[in-house]
Amino acid sequence: MPGIAYYLSTWYKRDELALRIGIFVSAASMSGAFGGLLATAFLSIKQISILPYGRWRNIFLIEGAITIALAGLGYLFLPRSPDKSGFLQERERVIAMERIRVENAGLVEEEKTESDLVFRAFFSMTNWICALCFLLTNISIQGMVLFMPSLIAGMGYSEIEAQLLTVPPYILACIWSITLAYMCQRSSRRGIWVLLSAPICIIGSSMLIGSPKRSVEYGGIFLLAMGAFPLGPIFLTWANNNSAPYTTRAVSSAMVVAIGSLGPIVSAWIYLPKDSPRYITGLSVQLGGQVGICILTIFLIVWNIRENRRRKAGLLDYLLEADEAAVARLGSLHPRFRLTI
Repeated sequence: MPGIAYYLSTWYKRDELALRIGIFVSAASMSGAFGGLLATAFLSIKQISILPYGRWRNIFLIEGAITIALAGLGYLFLPRSPDKSGFLQERERVIAMERIRVENAGLVEEEKTESDLVFRAFFSMTNWICALCFLLTNISIQGMVLFMPSLIAGMGYSEIEAQLLTVPPYILACIWSITLAYMCQRSSRRGIWVLLSAPICIIGSSMLIGSPKRSVEYGGIFLLAMGAFPLGPIFLTWANNNSAPYTTRAVSSAMVVAIGSLGPIVSAWIYLPKDSPRYITGLSVQLGGQVGICILTIFLIVWNIRENRRRKAGLLDYLLEADEAAVARLGSLHPRFRLTI
């Protein structure tokens, strides 16, 4: 995920990036919708003779082989950057690179990977807030994956019917994710859309905690999926938008996803079998995390607005007194660079 996000950032302007990452990450919700169905299909295949005992190994072999094959095709056909693209004309390559360079004041096309650019990512308030919020978001998503099967199974449906009932929440989440990503692009804002989607999570979690009725709980899953899935791509885009030059942006993407990936580990410890089928403890922790997302997002919006005002007032102009090479490496620290809010 961080590699794809970084790659897209070398092709698209900051305002354009949200929709592209949103479309890419929405594949996660669609995989949740159809992954179980594919797994059922692969399990129905006779066990592949070269594998040890257990037809479940078919899933890893087939899906893994498809993934590796597609990765190989990507390596062969995806150009490194717009200026190395073979399907663009020379004039188009120049325009593609210039539109990125002009938007990011002080951003050079190619810079050496040096330690100060790497460590700069770890001193960014945007990166830390987005990483923590990504972690809290993944707690909600992984928790939903854990308790949804047992919830639907308790509603008295057959195995196939229960599998089919897991599909609609994921489809709704995919549609809402792409819609919100489009609104991020149109508005050039990130935080306000987080504050729209995260409360939907809060309502869904509250329904799951507050009512033992299966119909209410199933409705809560819809809201939980709808509110949670768009948040990951928004936070990843937000960190990318406020990171430059390329080295810092690459590290920022990896940092946000790496810290966010701790969320499923937390979920494994708060959604315990003894709490089945309602998982009140896990849902309560999850609800607190969703409230935390709102608080952290408000803080980051205020922080970035304050920082942009400082730059507009010329308080960072002293950074321009360095030589041309040093100024070119400022990236997101450049006084004319405006942080996305």
